[in-house]
Amino acid sequence: KKHIQNQAYVGEQRELFKRFPFGLLLVRNNKMIWCNEEAFKQLEMNHDKCHNTISSIFKDAHMCLWVEKVENSPKSDKTEYTVINESSSPKTLEVFSTHVEWENEPTLLLTMKDITAEREIEQFKSRWISTVSHEFKTPLNVMLNLVSHLSQRSNDELTEKYLSLGHSATELLTIYIGDLLDYCQLRSQEFGV
Repeated sequence: KKHIQNQAYVGEQRELFKRFPFGLLLVRNNKMIWCNEEAFKQLEMNHDKCHNTISSIFKDAHMCLWVEKVENSPKSDKTEYTVINESSSPKTLEVFSTHVEWENEPTLLLTMKDITAEREIEQFKSRWISTVSHEFKTPLNVMLNLVSHLSQRSNDELTEKYLSLGHSATELLTIYIGDLLDYCQLRSQEFGV
């Protein structure tokens, strides 16, 4: 009777996992034992790959080592994996690992989310901000040099005051744009742009 109840519970889990909007992959002893339809799509696998070893699913050696590491560790972890296929453009998956009990045995659950669009938006924002910042920096440097030159030639106290204000404001704006460029450079390094 306990076996029948357990089978019913596993059946309920599978039905729930099938409807999950993320890719789910169950791993035990370095082999995939089950995955939902979304995982097949994300990893661009054929259904005949079910129950294959991790190395035949993830073509990247670093990813295989990561799966092996998290399977043998009690801690949850997170990484990114790029799916490269000849028939489509590369896509980036964010992969989370956690340990679960599946059919009364400890099993590694990998949850995969396609973050390709998010990464592309981040890259676009970084490139756009960097380009706009560079476009502002050149005219600001010209204005800064012009104001400095005019203030050296000015004899009028009121003109010097206005030129000094213009020089300070231009310097401050140049600093802000420099900070923005530094931020963009840090972000691009963070996402590997």
